[in-house]
Amino acid sequence: SLDHVWPSWARAPRVRTVVTLYYFIPLIFRDRYLDPEPVSKAAYFARLGLLRRADHALAISEQTALDAVEHLGIPSSRITVIDCGVSDRFSSLMGSREEAARELRDAFPRLRAGFVLYVGGDDPRKNMLGAIEGYARMSEELRHRHQLVIACKLSDARREELTAYAVERGIDRN
Repeated sequence: SLDHVWPSWARAPRVRTVVTLYYFIPLIFRDRYLDPEPVSKAAYFARLGLLRRADHALAISEQTALDAVEHLGIPSSRITVIDCGVSDRFSSLMGSREEAARELRDAFPRLRAGFVLYVGGDDPRKNMLGAIEGYARMSEELRHRHQLVIACKLSDARREELTAYAVERGIDRN
């Protein structure tokens, strides 16, 4: 309900609202995310209406801000780009770089220093196949120095499919 998403006290004329904009992937790729799901589509568009009515928006990237202007018609003067950052508290989880390296080696013994890390997920818009293809085009010497590591949730079948794709392109499994 509207009261759950935007309580009545927050809609009072004297209350100013600020929202955080993360991305508009469902809107930009409607045919994949919204059109097949009419109920989700209706809820999503209702929330977009709420975003349009906010007094100000904080966007996590310049692209998100541009998308808000283009797709929602929010004036750029009502958007501030704040970028995404990582809190210092995450770095404090390890006592030192050496400790972090030791933890990685223990958890992933085949991991080599200088690896290239892919964390985009297995969604076609993230172009994981393009990342694998680009890596395959690197020289063998460069690939040996910089191991490709894909870190995202994959089914066993998808992992096998991607491994075969990489092997077909000359990428060694190690």
